Amino acid sequence: MRPTSLSFSIRTDKNIGFDEMRTRIEAALSITLHEGDYHNIPVHQGKTLGMTILFLTGLGIGRMPNFQLIGLVDDSRFTKAAIVDGPMIPIDINQAVIDLLALSGAGTWRVPSSAERDAEAQHAAEEERSFESTENGPDFREDDEGDQPL
Repeated sequence: MRPTSLSFSIRTDKNIGFDEMRTRIEAALSITLHEGDYHNIPVHQGKTLGMTILFLTGLGIGRMPNFQLIGLVDDSRFTKAAIVDGPMIPIDINQAVIDLLALSGAGTWRVPSSAERDAEAQHAAEEERSFESTENGPDFREDDEGDQPL
């Protein structure tokens, strides 16, 4: 039997503080979000319904700050089952989570457009390149002009 998994990925504009929104999300979803990282990305995360829930900030179109709320299955048992039984059957619950958050006073959320996802990815890549270039400080190898950062 092919495994079934739930997932969602939604956004809202960042118009209140991070901790206030985190508190609203925790109340709406009945979970606790702990500070941590997910694949080296700083997030607040929790678990519910077999999903890892990720809450983080990002930059969308026009570098507008947003909150991102993502639910995904990253349980290795699903991966192993998919190898044996075939690809997982995904169930998108974006609208159900959007409605739950709205009814619980956690604001108006949306499914990000492909343009918004592209902008987020571009900004994240820029941040990573910036971090990598400053992580070890400037590179002071000899060049034709003497000791200058390369």
